[in-house]
Amino acid sequence: MSRGRHAFKLGVDVLLARNRGQGASNFFGSYRFNSLESFGRSLAQLPVCSPATPQPCRTPLANETYIQAFSGEGKPGSTTFPNSTEFANFLQDEWRARTNLTFSLGLRYDIQFMAKPPVKNPSAALAVAGLDTSFVPLDANNFAPRLGIAWTPMRRQSLVVRGGYGLFFARLQDAIAGRAHTQNGVTIETRTFTGTSVPAYPNTLCGPPDPSGLPPSCPSPATGSDAITPA
Repeated sequence: MSRGRHAFKLGVDVLLARNRGQGASNFFGSYRFNSLESFGRSLAQLPVCSPATPQPCRTPLANETYIQAFSGEGKPGSTTFPNSTEFANFLQDEWRARTNLTFSLGLRYDIQFMAKPPVKNPSAALAVAGLDTSFVPLDANNFAPRLGIAWTPMRRQSLVVRGGYGLFFARLQDAIAGRAHTQNGVTIETRTFTGTSVPAYPNTLCGPPDPSGLPPSCPSPATGSDAITPA
């Protein structure tokens, strides 16, 4: 739309992202062996050594660990829906102040609504710290001004000097936001095991691997310490 020396532009952008994420990181187990010999004994499915166990057997070495993730939903892997809805709009005025001088003045506004994780970790320690794993903050002050200038020297019509300034806000990747759905300590529970509780490779705590390739789906055991590794 034009009026006098002004040319106005406006626009609206709406992006609906409907996502389905399915992850099984560490569901198949993550082993840490200290030597090839120790790995070979585990690969050979040798039983854990005990006074009643005949030779050959295997004795897990110090600092050897096994990490496995379990689905809080009791299903193979974990399915999440980290959806988002984005709105953006802008208004720009291209003002020809002189025949050889033009200013571009604009303002853009962006807002992104992220889906909240449906599961909340009921940990009392998190509550005391003021942490809510089902809460997603809303960034609602993304006002982005823009300024541009184009100047043509009167004696050098073939030369145009341009300059500009602006603030820009990038969208949050849904895949990154999806980690809030899985790393709440409930949807995916990760445990670390050492010593004789480490299963023989490639078994998991749920038993031998499924020939179909599906992730294990047994419930999380009460034993084992919480792992700090990403789920």
